Amino acid sequence: METNLKDKGLGSVEEQMTTNPIAARYRNFNLVDFAFLCTSFAIASWCLLTGGVLGTFLPANHLMTACIIGVCMGTVIACFSVQGCTKYGLDQYVLLRAPFGVNGVKFPVFLTVIVGLGWNTIILIMLASGCVTIVDAVYPLDEATKPILLRVFGFLGVLITFLVSQTGPLGMKILTRITTPLLLFIMLVMFYMLFTKVGLEKIFSTAPGGAWLEPKISYFIGIELLFGLAMGWWPFLGALGRLANNNRAYYWGFWIGNGVIFGLMAIVGGVSGLIFNTFNPPDWMIPLGGFFLGLVCLGFLALANVSSTVIQVYPCAMASKQFSFLSRKSWKMLLFLCCIPMGLVVTTIPELYYERCPSILAFCATFFAPMVGICIADLVFLRRKNMDVKSLYDFSSSGKFYYWKGVNWIAILTSVSGFLFYMWFLNPITLDFGETSPFPLLMNATVPTIAFTCALYTVLTKLVTIPCRKGGFTKN
Repeated sequence: METNLKDKGLGSVEEQMTTNPIAARYRNFNLVDFAFLCTSFAIASWCLLTGGVLGTFLPANHLMTACIIGVCMGTVIACFSVQGCTKYGLDQYVLLRAPFGVNGVKFPVFLTVIVGLGWNTIILIMLASGCVTIVDAVYPLDEATKPILLRVFGFLGVLITFLVSQTGPLGMKILTRITTPLLLFIMLVMFYMLFTKVGLEKIFSTAPGGAWLEPKISYFIGIELLFGLAMGWWPFLGALGRLANNNRAYYWGFWIGNGVIFGLMAIVGGVSGLIFNTFNPPDWMIPLGGFFLGLVCLGFLALANVSSTVIQVYPCAMASKQFSFLSRKSWKMLLFLCCIPMGLVVTTIPELYYERCPSILAFCATFFAPMVGICIADLVFLRRKNMDVKSLYDFSSSGKFYYWKGVNWIAILTSVSGFLFYMWFLNPITLDFGETSPFPLLMNATVPTIAFTCALYTVLTKLVTIPCRKGGFTKN
């Protein structure tokens, strides 16, 4: 068991980063704070990028509904899976010791860190791309210089992320209070420019520039990509949800910021991408807003990207504490280790990596949908929302969550089965759908995968784990 389970609250930065549960009186993010945090996180250029990807193969009417349905429904499901984090003030990765075991938790932790840092790298490349666009607009660059500047700005983005992240949740709270109003202003300006400069008639009459698939399949993929991104919020939900001072602040703050506002901003990116035939926001901001307004929006968006990378690297660094050889490292060292892979990508292969954005979006759902299903089954259906928090820190062989040498192989098997089940519907690399799907008319892969893993984990737990007296379950 960890040596200290006392209520320390939010004192020094190192205490803020503890994996110990945070007592209710020290969770100082109210509804406004959490809504600002989630809005700042969601409204950065990745929502413009995600919408822009949809704009390459969906017309405006399908694009708009796909953005709202995919994100708003996905966030509700994701929130439902991490209720224990808010209830007990627990980090998501500590809570995962219950279904996966005190040693088996390293399996989901490794996957979430890989995907989290992978998505953060996309944001950093977009930040660098926006900075290059600003410089090119003010002082025209030759084509040989742009790739060099892209790498320089990408490296500076990693450095800024590392420096700002050291302030912990308090720093994020202050930063988002500054960035969120600016980002909401950008959203309103872009909406105004789209509907006045472009006009509704052109928006709804423009055909997507990419290869047009069968309409129903294209619409499915659009919704699925947004569902996938909503599942990508899952590690962020648990890591920061424990800072919310009540469930109302957590649920409504997250749904408003990462659901509704994200969906609206994705529509802006999607329609702009459709009109200008590009999913990269820096490529259409100046043509849409004009020289001065476009540069202002790009500058604000760069600030938003810094805010998002800071928030995103937080759960990745927290997750790394689940590995024993990293658990006692300082917060600065953990952040530094998380920034190394991002720095390598943005300085070596940013263009190649950026092109794989749609596949990375799909992989979010491939990895996280099974985790969400397992969390719902374990906490909600099997434990009836009651968790023995103290046992989560018991690593002895007699501990409730030791299972089989610290690993719950039922959870591992269910996760792998969930991955394969998802790919039965949709290939996350090629985005091919329909050839192997068991239900070709079903317009989603994430929801069936969550339902499948939830049911499989529940059944196997009742057939194997509970009879073996593992996991601390009570017979119902």
